Amino acid sequence: MPVPCSDPIFVSKKDEIANDSISVELSTEVEGLDIYYSFDNSNPDNFYREVYESLIHPLKMRPC
Repeated sequence: MPVPCSDPIFVSKKDEIANDSISVELSTEVEGLDIYYSFDNSNPDNFYREVYESLIHPLKMRPC
């Protein structure tokens, strides 16, 4: 059976608590799908971290 895919929906904003970070909220077009993420430009799969809440990304972090 094929695994459903959808484009992620994301909202980013400057973190009000930590001024040197960005808060990122991720969701999907289809309910019930899992979201896995990476900050190192790799293609995440089910062995990467799963999104459960807003992510905090440091502004000083540079892509690989």
